[in-house]
Amino acid sequence: MGLFKHYPVPSDRMGALWTLLSIKGSCILEFGTSGTTRFTLNGFARMNGKENSKIFSTHLYETDIALGKIDALEKALVNIIEKHNPSVVFIMPSTISSVIGTDIEAYCKIYQQKYAGTQIIYIRNDGFQGNWTVGIEDTLTVLVDKLAIDGEKSGYPTFNIIGSCVDHYNYLSDAYEITRMMKEGFNAQPMAVLTSDTHIEDIKKMGRAHINLVLRREGIKSAKILEERFGMPYIVGKPYGLEGTLKWLSEISQVLNGMNEVFINQEKKVLLEALKVAKAYAERQSVIMNGHIDVVKGMHWFIKDEIGCNVTYIWHNAPNIKDEDIPYYEESQWESILLEKNYNVVMSNALVLDLAKDNCKKIQIDIPNYKFDPIQYPYTPYVGLRGALNLLKLLINP
Repeated sequence: MGLFKHYPVPSDRMGALWTLLSIKGSCILEFGTSGTTRFTLNGFARMNGKENSKIFSTHLYETDIALGKIDALEKALVNIIEKHNPSVVFIMPSTISSVIGTDIEAYCKIYQQKYAGTQIIYIRNDGFQGNWTVGIEDTLTVLVDKLAIDGEKSGYPTFNIIGSCVDHYNYLSDAYEITRMMKEGFNAQPMAVLTSDTHIEDIKKMGRAHINLVLRREGIKSAKILEERFGMPYIVGKPYGLEGTLKWLSEISQVLNGMNEVFINQEKKVLLEALKVAKAYAERQSVIMNGHIDVVKGMHWFIKDEIGCNVTYIWHNAPNIKDEDIPYYEESQWESILLEKNYNVVMSNALVLDLAKDNCKKIQIDIPNYKFDPIQYPYTPYVGLRGALNLLKLLINP
């Protein structure tokens, strides 16, 4: 890890754990020290994540590290199976065990033969495979590859959401809005919301759905697996703004053979009236924004092209992602941007918002968070028809 002044880029291990921790009906076992596990849980809570999976650590002692001992891993696995009887246990290496060179994947194959009543899935992300986006992509792919099975499709439309993860700020509200639009627009029900609101058994049923809604690029590999195995079409992207949402809904309607035009027109009417008011204020608004590439790309189009605000600077937060239109900035670069001049609106994470000048409007659209919300209100989306209205309110209202 390099030297950071403010916020280090999370590792692939963190991304994998963030993806797994919200899954009900599963257990996670880390072959590593308990301190790193506790650090992960603290961060997950700050992100307002729902810890539905049970996570355990073997802990490691000096002799385990020096002698390369593996006994603690199987002992912990047996205890988990006896006490909790999970259908699935995810086993992960830690940075320390990877440095030692312990082949956890090979041991997982041995354990699977010994404890056949529990499915044991190896997660490779040890902190050395890249940043958190790599961990999320790997884990989403493994979940679908190892768990999804074929089955008879229902008589009514169903869908999977892929990529609703805790690292996307406002992820719960966004998933609720997408579910609402699918219900009202297509009478469709969710099969699995991967992974913010799902159970292991839901993931197994993903092959029965009619369409996959992929909210981020890290979920495309998962969608391709489902397409190849079960012939399921998929739509990629989050729906931002009126035009973006209508286009997204139109793509879905081609797969599900039509949609409820009455519902769409009712909500479109309300949003068009709000857009008319917003455009009168927009030209006076200078905006800078940063966050996940898929989030800021969608928001940028809505805020700049549909509302008419002046987006002065925009950058994304993952150094491994290359994009022709939106750059990645190092800390020194975005610090200079914050100090360069006064902006009307700053849209970013809690850290950048804290460093921004006080005379601007601050809208959080990314992690990290500075506060933990004991009670969450998942009805303030940024995506979809209601999300567009919410963003207009945040941008324009005093």
